[in-house]
Amino acid sequence: MKSCFYLILTFLCLSAANAQAQSKRLHILTIEWENFQTRTFVAVSCDDFQSNFSGSIKRIDIKDKRQLRKAENLLHKFSAVNEPAQIDTRGKITLHDTEGMVKQYCFDGFGNFSNGTVLLKNKKMWRCITKIIHSG
Repeated sequence: MKSCFYLILTFLCLSAANAQAQSKRLHILTIEWENFQTRTFVAVSCDDFQSNFSGSIKRIDIKDKRQLRKAENLLHKFSAVNEPAQIDTRGKITLHDTEGMVKQYCFDGFGNFSNGTVLLKNKKMWRCITKIIHSG
């Protein structure tokens, strides 16, 4: 009887965790970028992106559920690269989920991403972003 109780309790906990994870969905994806051909004297850090390119940054907010699901799937494809996270930032993606949490990734003009601490690669996400940038 005791083991049955623990089995039911475990099942309920796992079900609640799964339901909570499923309710936390991507709500808005914002892409901000500067022309990839823009030259600067020094590499622009992610923190300095807004101030260095103020006035020329282009922006798009994606709210379409189909595109957001595609982006959610692509987020799981990031792979860490064993190099410093410094990139010459030319854009930023900001992810807003339904619970108000925000994640940001900066990117350069060559498909490298950074979350502030780790250099990341994601060719599929890069293709998706460049397609959106060039069509918008």
